[in-house]
Amino acid sequence: MEKQFRIWQLRDNPFLSLPPNDEETRRRIFVGRKMELENILSRANRAQGLFIFGMFGIGKSMLSLEALRLLKKRQKTLYVKFRKNIGLASSILAEIDKPVITNREPMQNLEKTLVNFKTKRPVVIVVDDLDKDTDIGDMQKIILESRQIIELGCLIVLLGHPLGVTAELSSSHDILYPIPLSNLSQDELVEMIKKYLAISRKTKYGGDALHPFTDEVAKILSGTISEKSLTPRILNQACRLLLDQGAIDEVSRIDKDYFINKWPFIAKLCLDSLRQEDRDYYRRILAAGKLSEDTRSLIKAIGGDFAEFAEVRKTIDKLIQDNILIEENVKGKKEIKPNPLFDIGTIWR
Repeated sequence: MEKQFRIWQLRDNPFLSLPPNDEETRRRIFVGRKMELENILSRANRAQGLFIFGMFGIGKSMLSLEALRLLKKRQKTLYVKFRKNIGLASSILAEIDKPVITNREPMQNLEKTLVNFKTKRPVVIVVDDLDKDTDIGDMQKIILESRQIIELGCLIVLLGHPLGVTAELSSSHDILYPIPLSNLSQDELVEMIKKYLAISRKTKYGGDALHPFTDEVAKILSGTISEKSLTPRILNQACRLLLDQGAIDEVSRIDKDYFINKWPFIAKLCLDSLRQEDRDYYRRILAAGKLSEDTRSLIKAIGGDFAEFAEVRKTIDKLIQDNILIEENVKGKKEIKPNPLFDIGTIWR
């Protein structure tokens, strides 16, 4: 496998489901989002709250990290992973390396810490992972603490999903200015493929920027993702699976014939790797076509006789975060459907 990557003049498989840890690498693969980025930058000079929201994998973290990269030249910035067990203020303190385990007054401690930064412009705080392991009941406290942090003179940016537990943040327009993210265009997705491949190239590479993918395969991939309103993370997932399999099979190019013929095997392999219970959930939803508040029999089959939609959604949350299932808002109702990426043998035809 490694030998084939070298033949393709790649160091490794560069397609990642999460943003790279390295700032320079993130800068090099950042695509599109000019209007949204400018919106964030233009609001960074005064204390306020922003709510950046979109589907899992649409690029909320990448956008916010790129904004922080540009803003840190002029003001203090923090990127915080929310930790439910200690709350919002303590999660921020933990990022600043302040002790939080025995701290009974995290907001007062945070206020003292922010004063010590002595900056004329607001401290910019991005809070990620609000969807993970949180309950609907946690959101009111997060909104309250966000208001307090704004009053301390900060710009706080919360990242979330338009559905699920963070949906409540959408109704807090009085303190959280909404910035919705839409899907990237087909051209932007093709550009993304090129940029990911470029970060894995050997230094003096002068060949086709899409190699080992053919131009036709890149257009099929990006066109289908765009047409079906899927996210950049799902494109990354498809590229990673395809590139790994191509390396195993030692193909010189990943052309349309190889792609179309091999994809059913790749999709099945990915589904077979799920835990047994997750495979069962997926198959039930696949057979029904969707899971929604109206599909009572399916809700009972997954969660039991007295289960509610919200409970079942939490049960299958990992499948949603791993892009096996896709959550949508259809005519004001939440629907969870199988990712067409795994509709074996049909999606790309």
